[in-house]
Amino acid sequence: MSDSDELQLQCAEEQEMEEMALASIFGHRDFNSKLNPPCKEWTIVILPYPSPPDESESDGDASDDHVDYNVGRSPDSDGDYNHVGLLLTLSIPPLYPLDKEAAPSVKFGKPLISLPHPVCTDLMTHIKDTLLPGLKESMAGMPYMYDLGEGIREWLLERNDPSIVRDLGDGSMYGEMIRRKLEQDREKVRSDICALGELIFSFVLSQFYNLNVLEGKNATGIRVSKN
Repeated sequence: MSDSDELQLQCAEEQEMEEMALASIFGHRDFNSKLNPPCKEWTIVILPYPSPPDESESDGDASDDHVDYNVGRSPDSDGDYNHVGLLLTLSIPPLYPLDKEAAPSVKFGKPLISLPHPVCTDLMTHIKDTLLPGLKESMAGMPYMYDLGEGIREWLLERNDPSIVRDLGDGSMYGEMIRRKLEQDREKVRSDICALGELIFSFVLSQFYNLNVLEGKNATGIRVSKN
């Protein structure tokens, strides 16, 4: 068996395991895989909150239009309720995930529930220009479709409010102002996380240094002779 054949076989095994994991996480209704040679097509329904399983569902076809994803606790009470959602279809190349250059690509996205098309367009841009390139770089050689789903879910969660959805979708200056405010809030969260990470790293490094000094070692952890 040639190296390329062995790589393709390993990738097929990785994809099969990831499919099983995604089907377990999202459910057979909300995750679907089919072969479209030479690639696979994975369709995932992503919601801010998990949608209770439909007892009438058969073998999950995530594209069924009759499925009511707008289920959950009553909107009149505090709790989980989905106002937005996305049905995302990805093209999965044969050498994903082991070949870094064989990155999945978005085939199409369909807005669900009350997600306006302009807002869905913003989300698709975020997926293509930010989420997928970032995961391709940070998760090279590893499966990352669950991480992609989580990134999309967080984006939807920030907009899981009827008034925000209405204002973002009306194309007005007010809607654009809300859109910019959401982006600024996201950037601030990222900045705060990075700053916290640097603070933790500095603290751990200082503790390591102090411990070595007490034990008579240098900064690399090698014991220093006192002679």
